Amino acid sequence: MESNSDSKSWISNNLNRDEKVEFNTRLFSMIFRYIPILNLKWKRTEFIVTNQRVIIKSGIFSIHVSEIALDKINSVKFDQGMLERMVGSGSINIETASRDGDLKYQNVAMAKEFRARVLSAQESFQETKVMKQAEVLASAIAAKQQPRSN
Repeated sequence: MESNSDSKSWISNNLNRDEKVEFNTRLFSMIFRYIPILNLKWKRTEFIVTNQRVIIKSGIFSIHVSEIALDKINSVKFDQGMLERMVGSGSINIETASRDGDLKYQNVAMAKEFRARVLSAQESFQETKVMKQAEVLASAIAAKQQPRSN
């Protein structure tokens, strides 16, 4: 069975170049917390926000991974009932531009923070993308303005 440190190493080993983890949370289970066999699902589903994508990793004996590039996320909806507010969990609906459609999850620990981190990562991603495009454009303009020697 995968330990917490194994999970962190899995994440580290599967990041792209220049990618870093911004936020990590799991499913929340108040009811099944003390029943180990029922608690496995909650302990083995992770929601990871990086500076490039959102990764949802689940599994006990085999691993299932869903990835969504930050620029493919249209919106992140957050819903929280009274009991969920008391324990800090909630439901997340990630609306995407991909063919896979929306991803819906209930009982996400720190769901409000997850949503905020996704939105913040999207904003930073767009700023970085614009800066890189500006650098390429500036280089192209500078190269075009250099005098040509015949």
